[in-house]
Amino acid sequence: MRQRRKSTARKPSAKKADVAILESAERLFAIEGVNAVSLRQVAIDAKVDAASITYHFGNKESLVEAVIARRVAAMNEARLKALADVLTRTRNQPSVEDVLHAMYRPWLDYHTSGDPGWRYYSMLVARMTLTPSLAEIFHRHMGEVERHFNNAFLLALPTIDEIHLNWGMMLTLGCGIFIFSETPRIDLVSEGLVSAKDIDAGYRQFIEYAAFGLRRLAENPNRKT
Repeated sequence: MRQRRKSTARKPSAKKADVAILESAERLFAIEGVNAVSLRQVAIDAKVDAASITYHFGNKESLVEAVIARRVAAMNEARLKALADVLTRTRNQPSVEDVLHAMYRPWLDYHTSGDPGWRYYSMLVARMTLTPSLAEIFHRHMGEVERHFNNAFLLALPTIDEIHLNWGMMLTLGCGIFIFSETPRIDLVSEGLVSAKDIDAGYRQFIEYAAFGLRRLAENPNRKT
């Protein structure tokens, strides 16, 4: 008689522990910084045994990647769907604003969804982008999607060259990170006239600013960088 194979699926309790670990790590990494947080601190916050983190995720680098991958997977799916809808609607003739909205509106929707994890994700993106080894994690998970948007921007800006497009995309990303991380710097500079917490207003200004800048880069394709 054939023996029934033992299931390799994780038990619900193990899955629950995974989520608790990921949520604690995400929050602590965002607030304190990845390098400032130990696996022991994550375990205490998640109310799990420290050994369980090693068991489920291996080392700290793998845990960081798991934290990022969980959010980026959802973001990538939403962005690609939005881009496909735009290209279909415009018959592959999108405006710069169309492409920008396809790329950044999903981030706005997630950020304002009421799930605090997405706000921690935005804070974490701001921290990790400045750390080369950690920025590589994002690139591994987002590089292919970024190439799709690169091609879409070329449709919207047929006179722009690859060098200026890459500069434009990186400068746009920097502005986006500033908006979504809700950095209070603008509150101080404006002496309270503008609030970083007004994310909808910030998003509108960001799209207008980014679209203008990208078009300006495409105006004179023969100029020197």
